[in-house]
Amino acid sequence: MAFHFLFTGLLIAAAVIDLRTMTIPPWIPLGIALIAPLAPGWYLWPGILGGLTAGLVLLLPAVAKPGAFGGGDIKLAAACGFCLRAFSSIAGLWLAVTLSLLPALVLRLRKSSSPTHISFAPFLAAGFVAAAFLF
Repeated sequence: MAFHFLFTGLLIAAAVIDLRTMTIPPWIPLGIALIAPLAPGWYLWPGILGGLTAGLVLLLPAVAKPGAFGGGDIKLAAACGFCLRAFSSIAGLWLAVTLSLLPALVLRLRKSSSPTHISFAPFLAAGFVAAAFLF
């Protein structure tokens, strides 16, 4: 229960800060990684695999198309993957991407003078919190 409370609180902080500043402070992914041993059924090697999986899922598109995801988003996903392990991480990322499709589509259809980026941390927060409780 303590894990879910802390995990959710840190992800809400990341979402709010990202919405306001378009950055995620490094203390948030660090805090999430530090509470990983509190996660139900957590073990080191599955946690490492989850962190690598979630981090690489966002890192690869960011390398292919610079600016696709920010470094804070990648670190946040990797830290969440470290807590949730590979399967739950993939589920959380899938939920995050699915939730972000409509706002991204609306942004894409607007005039070119509007902002071209959305804060992805709120979607990551929603996806990973749901994954933590469901999987």
